[in-house]
Amino acid sequence: MDYLKVNLNDSHLEVVNDRDNYWKMMHKYIGSDVTSLVTLPVIIFEPMTMLQKMAELMEYCELLDKAEECEDPYMRMVYASTWAVSVYFAYQRTWKPFNPILGETYEMVNHQG
Repeated sequence: MDYLKVNLNDSHLEVVNDRDNYWKMMHKYIGSDVTSLVTLPVIIFEPMTMLQKMAELMEYCELLDKAEECEDPYMRMVYASTWAVSVYFAYQRTWKPFNPILGETYEMVNHQG
């Protein structure tokens, strides 16, 4: 890499160094939740907590129970596929849910009671 820097002027070297420094600074945030570092407007959040969103994925879990009890392999596939499609809506929403408060619990009541 040093042989490339010989032909570059000083202003370009400063840009390269700034970019490298910026990358080193941002590298530690890869994979982490950076929304906790800044104050964000409430409008960008989904109006539910993370606990509710995780419970929403299992809202129709009775379909998996029916698939387990079913003797016909085609109907078993229908029940399992229906469950897989039912969780798609929760995955397509990309808003960030609110973080749960320490000690917060959520009780989900599904269709079976």
